[in-house]
Amino acid sequence: MTNRRLLVVFTIACLLVVFAGGVSGVSDAHHGVTEDPDAPHPGTTTFDTNPSDTQPPETQTLETQRHDEATDPDDGEEPDDGTLETTYFEIIYDEAYEAEADTIADVADDHYEVLHQKFGLEVPEERLQIFVGPRENQPCDAAGCVDPLNRVWVTSDSRSLLHHELVHTIQLRQHWSPLNALSPPDSGEGMFIEGTAKYLDSSPDAIAENARFDPTLLEMTPYPDGSTEYAERALFVEFILANHDRDTFDVLYLEGDVDALEAETGESYADLRAAFDDQLETQHDRLQAGGTPLPAFTYDVVEPEPGETITLDARTPEPVTALERSWYPEEPAAFEWDLTGDGEIDETGETATLEIPQGEALGEWSGEVTLTVTIDGETYTGTQPIVVDHDHELAVLEVITPDSAVVDDPFSTSVTVENQGHRTVSEIINLEVGDQSVTAKQVDLEGGEERAIDLEATLRGLEAGTYEVQIVGEESGVLYEGAVRVETVVADDTAADSDRDDELEFGDRDDAIPGGGIPAAVTAIGVVLVLGLSLARWRPLTARG
Repeated sequence: MTNRRLLVVFTIACLLVVFAGGVSGVSDAHHGVTEDPDAPHPGTTTFDTNPSDTQPPETQTLETQRHDEATDPDDGEEPDDGTLETTYFEIIYDEAYEAEADTIADVADDHYEVLHQKFGLEVPEERLQIFVGPRENQPCDAAGCVDPLNRVWVTSDSRSLLHHELVHTIQLRQHWSPLNALSPPDSGEGMFIEGTAKYLDSSPDAIAENARFDPTLLEMTPYPDGSTEYAERALFVEFILANHDRDTFDVLYLEGDVDALEAETGESYADLRAAFDDQLETQHDRLQAGGTPLPAFTYDVVEPEPGETITLDARTPEPVTALERSWYPEEPAAFEWDLTGDGEIDETGETATLEIPQGEALGEWSGEVTLTVTIDGETYTGTQPIVVDHDHELAVLEVITPDSAVVDDPFSTSVTVENQGHRTVSEIINLEVGDQSVTAKQVDLEGGEERAIDLEATLRGLEAGTYEVQIVGEESGVLYEGAVRVETVVADDTAADSDRDDELEFGDRDDAIPGGGIPAAVTAIGVVLVLGLSLARWRPLTARG
């Protein structure tokens, strides 16, 4: 009987030890961490430039009064007899206006490009609609207008009319749009809108011929009525250009805001109006002599890519000469170009050549070119942004890279890149640690495509320390910056175990009781002793009597 009791005690003790170790092993897996299968591996850093909890701003819509009183596009009757497409336009015409539509299709792109380059604006990707038809079908009682949907309505193929309305489409996008949450323009702003458009579509002689130079007759309401009031609004614009500079003119055109004008000039609008009235007589003579120079230039590639070479041209372009006007009242004696934004003259002459920087140099470039012209001993300066096509540049969506690495051991980084443009891109991506390019890989992506690529390398020749990690595109420049801690040796796990053995921390040893360690073992021994004592005193029950 004693041997049987001892066998039972031994069996129960073994079961308890195994059970304690198994339960403890499950609960303590990975040292007390429940691993998320989707989480990055411990020791890595995740870089996410597009977190899912970022929401786009809420679009605000409000009703505004449009210039030429085109308040409701539904008031117009869209023609549908024919359609022409150009690079930037869809021209829809009434059958009786086919010849006018053909003429507009021939010249509209050129006018559009000049207006965008002149003011450093990116040309929209979507085609703009132009409706050509009779006046009674338009949503406004005018020869032409732009409706709240930014669609152009014209009744003829007049280039002056087309240029005028294309100016308005840019103003609508830049500062007079429901999407910008602006109120309807006040009298000053309405004057800026029509004044800049008229100044840009007419010759100084035509403005002088139509305007009244009597301050008691000038009423600068937002919506002019007839050629006289349009010309008078252009007078104020020319006054600003003559008494201030090209930058102030750009504020009138691109911002159309009284506050912005006052901030740029340092004068109140009331003082500007008073000065304008006082100079009307001399302004008449100035306009008949050709008006104030408007230094500007175009370039032969609409939106050049990094690394591309373009030719800058300060001569008045054909779409402007077709309006019987020039950017200069007479031929300038000198043209000087600052191509880098450092204030130094880099080239002289009517034209200049500029290679668009790329990579890190593109980020360091001001992105602007300044032209200075000399006329009758006076200098006039204009600075224009160069719109660079960044569509080919890659965007980094995510980077997973180790926090630490060991010299002469593999070092792996995962990068998710996206071509956010519309053109196919082929670019070499470099992984740099410190000042070393440790590996590179070429990536080819269609427009809108994204892909994860693995950059694997072995770090060599580095000392222990923390180094900068960069993902660099040969054309796109630096796409990501991080850091990695580099070690030269790996800690010896065997020696560490030996040290722990000396301290009797045997629960951490590989050959110790699995899972539970010291607590589980002590518990099991205690249970064995209790059971042993209990069984030693146990007697079977017997029936009495």
